[in-house]
Amino acid sequence: MARGNQRELAREKSAKKSAGGTKAGSTAANAGLTPEQRRERDAKALAEKQARKAAAAAEDPQEAERQAAASAAKAKKKANKTTSSNQAMNQMLKEGLKGAKAANAEKKKVAKRKN
Repeated sequence: MARGNQRELAREKSAKKSAGGTKAGSTAANAGLTPEQRRERDAKALAEKQARKAAAAAEDPQEAERQAAASAAKAKKKANKTTSSNQAMNQMLKEGLKGAKAANAEKKKVAKRKN
């Protein structure tokens, strides 16, 4: 069985993946920063974002309320999507198991008839 150049392609892909460096310290934004410095920077950015959001809410409470409702609806929709996909998967599994049980029962009946 000839596989062509799959081995070479796999080696190239592996080398590219290991050389790419997807760790947090290897990105341009994190270059030269320790994990503690990154945490401090991120915490500061989050605090600034929360302050801007609070200021916007103070200016226009109705707009802040609409944004909060939209955010809650989005989270609920995401949760429902996950739940419905899990339910669909469970339903398919149940149907498959029922089909397998029926097939096994049929095989047993045929085997008993032969005996």
